[in-house]
Amino acid sequence: MISNGSILALAHQIGSGRAIAPVIRALRARGHNVVVAASGQAAEAFEREHIAFSEVDVGPESMLQRAMEMIDSVGTAAILTGTSAGVTFEKVVIEIAKHRGIQTISLLDHWSNYLARFEGPSGIDHYFPGSLAVMDETARRDLVEIGYAGNAIAVTGQPAFDGIIAFVTKNRAAIREQFGVRGDERLVVFASEPQRRDHGDSLGYDETDALRMLLDSIADLPDPKPRVLIKPHPTESTDALASVAAAYVPRPTIIGDADRWELALAADVVVGMTSLIRLESALLGTPAISLQPNLRGVDGFIGNRLGVVDAAYTREACKHSLSRFMDAYYRQTTAAAARRILGVDGDAAARVSDLIEKVVRHDAPRVVQSQFS
Repeated sequence: MISNGSILALAHQIGSGRAIAPVIRALRARGHNVVVAASGQAAEAFEREHIAFSEVDVGPESMLQRAMEMIDSVGTAAILTGTSAGVTFEKVVIEIAKHRGIQTISLLDHWSNYLARFEGPSGIDHYFPGSLAVMDETARRDLVEIGYAGNAIAVTGQPAFDGIIAFVTKNRAAIREQFGVRGDERLVVFASEPQRRDHGDSLGYDETDALRMLLDSIADLPDPKPRVLIKPHPTESTDALASVAAAYVPRPTIIGDADRWELALAADVVVGMTSLIRLESALLGTPAISLQPNLRGVDGFIGNRLGVVDAAYTREACKHSLSRFMDAYYRQTTAAAARRILGVDGDAAARVSDLIEKVVRHDAPRVVQSQFS
């Protein structure tokens, strides 16, 4: 039990909120008082996870004052944050905590944008916390290679994946029926993300290019063609996706408010680009394809780096993966391989909670390693 204060937990991006939510529940189950705040899209994640929170909706000019008020009112013993690019409330809180000697622990939720998450006026580690919990040894090694302190990085696993082991036991047939999928009908889900908004034309493709290549590849498959559902990212507009879909017969359906895990479990194949739903799909037993047409530069997507997801850069490669994955045999082998490679055992939130307690008490080494590191 952490005495003399509460734990302040806050997140900005939706991925950070999803990762921190299981840790909040684990800490509260141990008797800790956890005060939760959300800025940006993290509010949606906490709502879906049924975590009560205070919403922080202030501009950059007001963040400093709001952060100091929050830290003072909570009586903060430790701070748990997500990691996000850009000017965020998380970063302002970490900076204040450093000046006040308050312990900070941050949680990395994706293998990307390492520099943008922590860099600031005085270097790449300006906003680096006292301790950082990361998903696996690959993330730790990546961070160390670009200059971050290895002794402040703990391999704990990804808490957002903890619930997958139980979720996969749900009635898949009933979930498929919920989405209107008939008996032996095949279902392909396109899980989109706003690549054009976030990266411009630097990648060599955007979400519409990927969707178009997927639909062209499906047109090459023998009849009966699989049904296609398009799942937009929570932060993207559907206009461009709808425009692409309208050119195909039968027209794919855009489905906005579906639970992402239910949709992934119902699917026979999940196709997209570089977001974590491809890893989650594989962990649920649904083969996944990372489709990046005409990619410029090196493919850094972790699913492709570790071989958890099929990488496809051409229409022919996409068609080949789709044809192969329509065989139900791949479900069990996909789940087993993904869990082994990603080290998912359902205990990541507990390991992050252990780290927080040990760091605050100063009674153990700062870095704890999971059994998979």
